[in-house]
Amino acid sequence: MTFLLIKVCGQKNYLNPCIDWGQEIKQIKAYNERFERKLNLELSQDFMIRFIAKPTFSPEYAFQIEKVNDEEYKLIAILFQENLCSVKNKNRDSINIDSFDRIISFELASSLDILFKKATDSSSVKKDFIFGGTDGVNYYFYRQSESSEINCGECWSPSKGTPLFELVTICDTIIHYAKGESIEISDINKRIENLFDNIE
Repeated sequence: MTFLLIKVCGQKNYLNPCIDWGQEIKQIKAYNERFERKLNLELSQDFMIRFIAKPTFSPEYAFQIEKVNDEEYKLIAILFQENLCSVKNKNRDSINIDSFDRIISFELASSLDILFKKATDSSSVKKDFIFGGTDGVNYYFYRQSESSEINCGECWSPSKGTPLFELVTICDTIIHYAKGESIEISDINKRIENLFDNIE
């Protein structure tokens, strides 16, 4: 799949509004439909926040956080074993997905929720955007309010050293944590706190 580069500017401090290019390009529409079908089989629609990465060539991956009770929250991560775009149409529904979950604290869930709220709230009012390219990753950030309203912001392969790059890096670290890797939660919380003031 080839994406169209619309505008080459910015995307350092804020996410852009999520654009459904499937309305304009039938290949993207077909991909999105298959991706959503696979995603909905693996993840509940009842989530606090959700992060999705769609690389051009590497396998897609995602995580979300769900509330269990007032003190516990569940982190669920899924990793596609193959890139949905690179598999022939008839085999796309048979792609295997690895799933991981673990219980996380209110502190971590709340910190990520507040960060995603700030990032996705601002994306709804920003008008400039970058969409895709021939080699990169599209990142999507979703936050669902208590009234079930969902805000979404996106970015494409942010440059190193920018707040958006740190946002993506934190989310990738959360994926590793979900997989059971040894990650210091205090370090993640500190990085979230430091990023909060730099992201718009």
